[in-house]
Amino acid sequence: MHEKRIGSRVLMADLGSVLEEIVQFQTVFIIVLDTPTFAGDHEFVLGPESICGSVLGLVDPEYGWPQRVEAEKVDNVMDLAPGYHRHPFIYIQGKCVAVGIQKGEYEDIKKKSSQQKVRRDEEAHAR
Repeated sequence: MHEKRIGSRVLMADLGSVLEEIVQFQTVFIIVLDTPTFAGDHEFVLGPESICGSVLGLVDPEYGWPQRVEAEKVDNVMDLAPGYHRHPFIYIQGKCVAVGIQKGEYEDIKKKSSQQKVRRDEEAHAR
């Protein structure tokens, strides 16, 4: 999993290239905000659906609250940031190219993924 840290101004100035990199290389971007979110967060994560889409069901089956956002209609960075009962799924021409999640959720996804890998490795060695 490749991660990059960028500021929100860079994201908005080069959104097309950022989304392209997410699609092409499965890059996960940690976005540093100039102004904190409603919850006081100074960062959020924007990454591929294959990784960040795991936020759906992360805590329980009803967790996630996806909200479709068309990339061409994004006016500001908060359109891409997660919020209260909101995870933006970013679409270009009908295809989901990225998902915005909280940094803590991303850490939980990485932790879960790592635990599953350890279990798979243990099961492979037990055979």
